[in-house]
Amino acid sequence: MRVAQRITLGQRCAFGGSLLLLLFAALPLFLADASVTGWLLQSLPLMLLLPGLWRGDRRSLQWLGFVTLFLLVPGILQLFAPTPRLRALHWCKVLGSLAVFSAAVYTAQLYRTQRSSSSPL
Repeated sequence: MRVAQRITLGQRCAFGGSLLLLLFAALPLFLADASVTGWLLQSLPLMLLLPGLWRGDRRSLQWLGFVTLFLLVPGILQLFAPTPRLRALHWCKVLGSLAVFSAAVYTAQLYRTQRSSSSPL
C-alpha cells in the first residue's frame, strides 16, 4: 500500500474514531446523572478539530493526539463507576481514545515521511 493510501486510511480512522469518542462522551448524559458542563469540556475541543480532520489537515491530526490524551484521563478515572453498564461504556471510551491517538500519531508521522521523501534534497 502506498503512503498516500495509508494517509487517507489514517485520516478516515481518525475522523471516524473522533465521532465515536463524541458519542461515548455523550452517552452518560442519557444513562446517568452526568453534567452537561463536563460533557462540553470534554467534547468541545474535539468538535473544534472535526473540520480540519475532514479536510485532512496535518495540524489537526497532531492536535487530535493531544486532545485524546485529555479524554483518556477522565475515562480512566470513570472506570471505577458503580454500575457495570457505565464501566463498560468507559472502557469503550478508554480503548477508543487509545485507538484514535494511535491513528492520529501514525498518520501525522506518515505525513512527515511523505514530505521528506518528496523533498529535492
